[in-house]
Amino acid sequence: MKIAFPEKLEKLKVREVQVEGSGVLNVPTHVTRIDIEKTNTHGWQVRFEKPSTFFSDTAYGGAVESLQEAISFLASIYYPKLVKRPTVENKNKKIPLGIRGVRLVKMKKKNRNTEELYAEAIPMRRGMSAKRFYIGTSNTATPERMEEAISKAKKCRQRFELDAFFC
Repeated sequence: MKIAFPEKLEKLKVREVQVEGSGVLNVPTHVTRIDIEKTNTHGWQVRFEKPSTFFSDTAYGGAVESLQEAISFLASIYYPKLVKRPTVENKNKKIPLGIRGVRLVKMKKKNRNTEELYAEAIPMRRGMSAKRFYIGTSNTATPERMEEAISKAKKCRQRFELDAFFC
């Protein structure tokens, strides 16, 4: 059964929950079904901020009605969590480039005497891996190659920022 969500909650992920006697209901994130047969407890719990709030099926006249009440309560307290974005480059960077989220990486591989140099774009979200752009070894790196790799890393970082903003 489709339940209309307030405009404020339209961007939340929705999942389907099978409820005995009411069928399949669309439920937004932060709302959880509670069914404890032993104590005859049935209802919906809003888990957005502490303390969580419980909406009993018996108090509101059924699973659909208590879900609607839980959704309207969630809409009254919900605010989207913002991604914290630093506006300036970290002061503790070993090699400052003047660009936040882009850094130079020096790596020395096993059985090699020379270091490899990379420009690295760091993503905004956890779980995503950084993207590296090869500059050269300590013997072959030139200022032109470094500028090219840094500009690629900068563009990549801008794409990472857009992805984090729109997700």
